Amino acid sequence: MRPMSSSLSATTKRASAVDGAGAHIFATSTASQKRDSYIQQGVPGDAVLTTHNSGGSGSGSDDSVYVPISGAGSEEGGGSCSPPEFLGSFEGSIPGTGTGDGTNDVALSVRTLAKRSPAHKFESSNLDKQENPLTITAQQNQSKVARWRYFAGRWLCVAIVALVVTAFAFVLHEGMVWGRNLSWYLVDLVGYDSLSEKTASGVVFVTVGSIYGISAGLIILLLDPMLKGAATEVLCFLNGIVVQDCLKIKNLFAHTVSLTLVTASPMCVGKEGPMLAIGSQIGHAVGKVFKYDEYDTRDLVSTGLGAGIACAFGAPAGAVLFTLEKGSHFTGGLMQKLLFCTMLACFGLSFMITGVDDGKWGQFSIDSLCHFGTFPDALFDNVKQVVAFVVMGILGGIIGAIFNFLHLLVIRYRKLVFRTPLRRFIEVIAIAVLSGTIAVTMSAVLKKCVPTDDSTANDDLPTIFCPEGSYNSAATLFMNSQENAMNFLFHESLPVDMLVLTVFSICFFSISVYSIGCGVPAGFFMPSLLVGAAVGRLIGEFFKPEMETLDVTPGLMAFIGAAGVLGGVCRMPVSLSVILSEAVNEGSWSLFLMVTLIIAKFVGDMFSPSITMIDFRFKDYPILDWSAPSALRRFIVDDVMHKPVVTLSQHTTRAAVEQVLHSYTHNGFAVVCRPSGRHQADAVQGALTSSPLLGVILADSWWNC
Repeated sequence: MRPMSSSLSATTKRASAVDGAGAHIFATSTASQKRDSYIQQGVPGDAVLTTHNSGGSGSGSDDSVYVPISGAGSEEGGGSCSPPEFLGSFEGSIPGTGTGDGTNDVALSVRTLAKRSPAHKFESSNLDKQENPLTITAQQNQSKVARWRYFAGRWLCVAIVALVVTAFAFVLHEGMVWGRNLSWYLVDLVGYDSLSEKTASGVVFVTVGSIYGISAGLIILLLDPMLKGAATEVLCFLNGIVVQDCLKIKNLFAHTVSLTLVTASPMCVGKEGPMLAIGSQIGHAVGKVFKYDEYDTRDLVSTGLGAGIACAFGAPAGAVLFTLEKGSHFTGGLMQKLLFCTMLACFGLSFMITGVDDGKWGQFSIDSLCHFGTFPDALFDNVKQVVAFVVMGILGGIIGAIFNFLHLLVIRYRKLVFRTPLRRFIEVIAIAVLSGTIAVTMSAVLKKCVPTDDSTANDDLPTIFCPEGSYNSAATLFMNSQENAMNFLFHESLPVDMLVLTVFSICFFSISVYSIGCGVPAGFFMPSLLVGAAVGRLIGEFFKPEMETLDVTPGLMAFIGAAGVLGGVCRMPVSLSVILSEAVNEGSWSLFLMVTLIIAKFVGDMFSPSITMIDFRFKDYPILDWSAPSALRRFIVDDVMHKPVVTLSQHTTRAAVEQVLHSYTHNGFAVVCRPSGRHQADAVQGALTSSPLLGVILADSWWNC
């Protein structure tokens, strides 16, 4: 991120550029200046802070800063310089100016560390809307029809984003279903009556699944080899960091096709993270088509992100909270657009899936890509039931912390060994083959054939390696899709072998930890949920008598365990409680789920950061955590600012502005008023970023050519 050469608190509220005699550039500020966010010249002896706080602490009055700054490339303004009306006078010594307190040494080390930090590789997005007399005049001269056209156009773009995300999600769902059905059709075609047929059917399953995974890796290798369109990069964009090529159209199609293939394969990865990225890329594409500025485009990217999460879980309100909690800024207008977009996306996807798959056009029975079913007989109305939520919150936090720690070790190892895109593709081949092989092997070794009747017969229960009229309980977990396996753990009253649950929990946990972050689109939501569901069902079966006294069934323990592990991995209790409640159509459960998710967050934070923060730090993205490290509390802005401070005079020439822009790469410049008195300090009037200055110069050059 490019440093500003002015105080971070000196925010420009009004600025104008007038092309006249000397092409004067004028700026004023009505923003409050924070006392501890100042900049000092650093010259010994005369570095003096002049500020005023007439109301005292907490009074809400304005503070102002005078700094003895020498401007670069600007003319001294003649005449007296009266400060704005909110300025007063207070003189005090600035810390760290050679007074012997040792602060200069610390500041020097901070500057050195800042220069060595990899954050200098990234640029910050120019998301601040410039308000100056030129734009204000243009807005005032705008007709009412033009204003309504702009207002309606923004909402129309939000609707377009929702519909396009719905179309992509529907294609993804149908592709996954068709891919899975083709795989099982070929397995059934081979048969599994004799030993040779069972072996051949297992080989067919592994081969078809490996082809899916390898094809997905090949597409990423050709179109997005460094996975710049992943969810991590999208969240960086929404947090104001420019990550090159993360929202390109080619990444959109690459991730959509490869995600369809990955979800049809036996690989232990989720689809919700890539769906987040796909929705964001669609929002960015719509913004570019309609030529919106960067600020409005970010809002469309945010709505696309919310639509992707809503399509994944069928949770429009939870998707809004997720977007605001993790990915974007907060305004009232954005929240309304998010809710409208997520609602429309859920309606559209449910309408399409129900109509095409079930032939029930106009009904809304399936509303998401990850359908968890409902718990019609479950009721949480007793204090003693909170015990189950607390226990699974603690256990989920521990498992989530272990998951994140191992994930960090894996990505470090991957960076050392699989450096090139070709090596990453070879790794994908190995993961795809290994995932299918483990699934088939464990289904054969741990097979337990359970008889079925008309009441328990279900197409989602695999019969591989078992005689007709029975299903393989091990294959139900190992060879089934993640959604079907989770629904089996949540809702099926059929018995589940304890050994199968134990082995499945360990195997799926290990494979998913290594698979997330490889050279294919991979999310961590579904793997975390499935690991938690298996652990919760295992505990529910093991302590079944005790759970019955709490009125908690093993299926409910599986759901609570899924929530606990997911909360321990990603640490977002607010949005996850609403998402999971909406996913099972039980809004009354959100209070109990909050208990599990909050405990999982606090327990997990004791051992490791969240998985998204681990990815941010590992990739050197300068994302700020919720709270600053305690060591930074003693530092001030001056410790990391560029010296000497480059400023613009309140009255200056176009040539001086051009010289500053050519000579310095700062993204912002303090605008100061230069008094006539020789020993008077310059008064900070505000700040200007480089974008409006370049716009004025380019507009003036075009006008005069």
